[in-house]
Amino acid sequence: MVEIDVLPRIPVIDGEIVEQEGDEYLSMDVDAVQLINRMIEEHGKALLVDLDGVFNNRPGLGFIKEFETKPVWVDSGVRSAENVIDVFVAGAEKVVMNTKTLVGFGEVRKANELSDQLVFQVDAIDGRTVAYADVLKQATPRNLLEEVARIGLDVGIYMEEGGGDPYPSMLHGITDELGLYLGGLAHSDQAWYEETGIRGIVIDVKELI
Repeated sequence: MVEIDVLPRIPVIDGEIVEQEGDEYLSMDVDAVQLINRMIEEHGKALLVDLDGVFNNRPGLGFIKEFETKPVWVDSGVRSAENVIDVFVAGAEKVVMNTKTLVGFGEVRKANELSDQLVFQVDAIDGRTVAYADVLKQATPRNLLEEVARIGLDVGIYMEEGGGDPYPSMLHGITDELGLYLGGLAHSDQAWYEETGIRGIVIDVKELI
């Protein structure tokens, strides 16, 4: 049995760690820098979800700079390859390109020519791709993850946001091509997933503190 990574997912608005309740995001009232550093120490890395970038296309680059020497992956809701460079310059170790905000798959190809530290994330509800661009909506999660592996990316995230299986059968076997992280899980699920061949699981920070 192979131990898998736990990747803490930490949503941030205006430098504050938040949690979602319904349609609202409420401050967790914690020292954000201190907690993120703690997650890095305990799990080796952290996924910072910059909701200012995701919702408003205004990434919190100043806050990201707080961690420029740390193993922080950042999802700032990048729309294009140009946005990716801004986030790397701010200090991200890896930049997540997410189907929810990407204007098209061509931006992944362009960004991949500029950096080998990209992560591609497919958001899904009940196994169906959730995307900004129509061309991405029409593709299955497996097809998208296979395509990023084909062009040279080595890490992908599948984030199930509905009630569907967080590791649907359509993704079985894809771990031969891609280091796959699964989101939408509970921390207690880790032991079961150690037998699947996935790289890791994405856990919301509120479940880890």
